[in-house]
Amino acid sequence: YYRRIPTADRDPALQLRATNYYDNGVVQLDGVLADLVRVLGSKGLLDDALLVVTADHGEHIGEGGVYAHANSVAEEALHVPFIMIGLGSTAELSRNTALSSQVDIPS
Repeated sequence: YYRRIPTADRDPALQLRATNYYDNGVVQLDGVLADLVRVLGSKGLLDDALLVVTADHGEHIGEGGVYAHANSVAEEALHVPFIMIGLGSTAELSRNTALSSQVDIPS
């Protein structure tokens, strides 16, 4: 899943295929996470839990003519989701858009 394509040779069909490939993976992950949350919830393991979803790196999907899996330090490869959901809590949730890094996540 790596191709560097010169600007003059970029094919809109390739962009669409790459985007669909990536989006299908996201949809599949959504289903897996939904199943996991459902099973854990049915066992009472989410009554007072913090659900955290993140990733190890981003993806190039045609930006700069690159179709690649984390091959650089470009924003597309560095920008990853970090979602925290408090389950079973009545605390007020907030959205923090401050710059953070994966080093902020304890391992």
